[in-house]
Amino acid sequence: MDRTAEPWAALKVQVGPEATEAVAEHLRTLGAAGVAIETGDGDPVVVGYYPPGAGGPDRLPALRRFLCCLAGWGLNPGRPRAWVELLALEDWQAASRRAFRPFRVGRRLWIVPAWEGPDLPPAAVAVRLDPGLAFGTGDHPTTRMCLEEIEAAVSPGDTVLDCGTGSGVLAIAAALLGAVRVRAVDHDPVAVAAACQAVTLNGLAGRIQVNHGDARDWLRRQLPAQLVVANLDTASLLGLAHSLPPAVAPGGQLIVSGLSAGRNRDVAAALVGAGLEPRGTRSEEGWGLVTAGKPWT
Repeated sequence: MDRTAEPWAALKVQVGPEATEAVAEHLRTLGAAGVAIETGDGDPVVVGYYPPGAGGPDRLPALRRFLCCLAGWGLNPGRPRAWVELLALEDWQAASRRAFRPFRVGRRLWIVPAWEGPDLPPAAVAVRLDPGLAFGTGDHPTTRMCLEEIEAAVSPGDTVLDCGTGSGVLAIAAALLGAVRVRAVDHDPVAVAAACQAVTLNGLAGRIQVNHGDARDWLRRQLPAQLVVANLDTASLLGLAHSLPPAVAPGGQLIVSGLSAGRNRDVAAALVGAGLEPRGTRSEEGWGLVTAGKPWT
């Protein structure tokens, strides 16, 4: 049977901003080939894409049971609702392309669709992406904040570790800003494939290595880096609180995001308890970011 003509299933969940990353992660555990987060009026909508034959609509009851648990885990779900839409693969790919336009992040970074050649300022640093199934085109608040902090932190010749690389946008930005070697990891094979494609698109295959695996095990095998970035969810960051500091070189910096703004203090305290020095916190649209440093001695 030719499945290319069959519709894909999109499981959509409208949920409070604090719970979006948890829902996105759960959609992946339910077999989504990729996850996106749509923002606009009202609460965000988390979308899990299921290819033909993957049983996407069958996951709806389990997804609704998961939503009932969010409040008990300390996450504000708002007024969650979940539903299924059927759509051809080319339909949502075309829609994502129409919605993706060049935009600036920070002082010099620009996120640019792969198929466009816009006139950019002379000092612009262009990260070229082709939006696909992996999360991270730079427009989500957590990604934007990470990009801005990376721009301020990276110096030429630095080494960088990127945990939860998604589309690879953070790793690519770090390399384009002067990092000499960037290593990245994601547990989602779709994200790894997308990140590898984006690395090649930006001509950085010799400087960025993308790995598939568990972040904790992967961190244990890495040499310490001047900058470590982890754009994950609150639970994952707290779970990695003692694995991230050893990956930061003395005098280096850690940037973590993906958490709700209300959990900034909890994550910062966990990192300080693991031996790092607090550098600062910031929030945007209900999302939080924490920076910490490794003492020289």
